[in-house]
Amino acid sequence: MTKCLVFACFPVVSALGVLYLEDGNADAFGMRFTTGKKTSLIIGNSRAAQGLIPEEIVKQLPKGDELGLYNYAFAVGYSSYGPVYYQSIKDKVEARTKNGLFIVTVDPWSLVVESEAHEDTIILPEQPTPLADVNNQSYKPNLSYMLNWFEPSYYEIIHRVLRPANERLHRDSGWLELVLPMDSSTVNYRISEKVRQFEEGLHGVRFSNSRLEYLDKTIKYLKNHGQVFLVYLPAHPQIMKYDQMIMPNFNKSMKKLAENNRILYKDYSNQAGEFVYTDGIHLYQSSGRLLSADLGSWINDNIIHK
Repeated sequence: MTKCLVFACFPVVSALGVLYLEDGNADAFGMRFTTGKKTSLIIGNSRAAQGLIPEEIVKQLPKGDELGLYNYAFAVGYSSYGPVYYQSIKDKVEARTKNGLFIVTVDPWSLVVESEAHEDTIILPEQPTPLADVNNQSYKPNLSYMLNWFEPSYYEIIHRVLRPANERLHRDSGWLELVLPMDSSTVNYRISEKVRQFEEGLHGVRFSNSRLEYLDKTIKYLKNHGQVFLVYLPAHPQIMKYDQMIMPNFNKSMKKLAENNRILYKDYSNQAGEFVYTDGIHLYQSSGRLLSADLGSWINDNIIHK
């Protein structure tokens, strides 16, 4: 009887063991749902997920390592500003937090919807995603995520333990690290592909007042838990022109939003040509570290130390 029980439990234990091995190498999002509540967050889409490195930011701040700054940025289509991301942020923030640090990143693509969508009946692409379905936990694996939202084969988990991928989500910080070939011909090809995609997709989306309202609502919520800084992250100059096409008055709108909420706004768009990008949209690691350190210094100059 005992042997039968052992054999019956072995497949379950083995499966859980495999799921536990996943450490951010096989999936870009899942680990963020296994780190529990946080007192300080980076918010935004993939520009922030790949470009802002928490450890480089907190190095510039007195007692920065005590903040527990965590990158909770995902991607357009997942973490565009709206009810889904708003509720997920509320789920992630430790409710008792009063002195947290919140870096809210913005760009026009986090504020768009499909062109044919009506403001009062928006069908958001992020609704059928784990952000809408999975609660944050302080342990791994998150079975709800792994059973319902983990897209690769479970064999990929073992494969990536033996041979790590070029994409890794850091569990402790939430930073999404990419290691890619950066020779000029490869990078130029990636940029040209992104430009083509933006050119084709530009007329399929439009600015959404509803998303802007949720960005404002998100800022107001986070202000209850600490200090908030609004940041416009750059992209390659060939991509930035599409930002302007979507929202010609983007900077003016963000400055007004910051003023209305009595927070500070940092605009990196005028420095776009100073950084290196993996594909035109996302900062290369070295540039991400430089920008993160610069942002940390700016925050240190403006933060109210308590």
